[in-house]
Amino acid sequence: MLNPSTASESRNDPTVARCHARVIHMNGGRRGSYRVCNLFALAGANPRILDSGVPRGDDEFNDRSLVQGCRWADEIVCAWGGSGQFILERGHKVELLLRRTFSGPLKIFGLNASGSPKHPLYLPYATGLEEWT
Repeated sequence: MLNPSTASESRNDPTVARCHARVIHMNGGRRGSYRVCNLFALAGANPRILDSGVPRGDDEFNDRSLVQGCRWADEIVCAWGGSGQFILERGHKVELLLRRTFSGPLKIFGLNASGSPKHPLYLPYATGLEEWT
């Protein structure tokens, strides 16, 4: 997704709570495993901080984490929303990294008008995954 917020390994934020519930819904009520990775390392509840001039974290470190996530994943869902596509073109860079690293197709919940993958927070659970071509 876009950037870490207030979630941790012991406490969800609204986005991760929604993702957790979506995983259970998509698995027919069974729990599943998932890992949330982000375009940027800068943590904060308001994504506007990413475009404020504040350092956004180490992209190379984030890239290594994304590659590690690709090795762990059976499926990758891209869902960073509109902002990530344009801040330093990070969305495009990560899309290329994922396509080079992951052997399967990338999945999305649909695309925004900007061409960026939709963020899951406000999407209904009925919104299914599709292949990102």
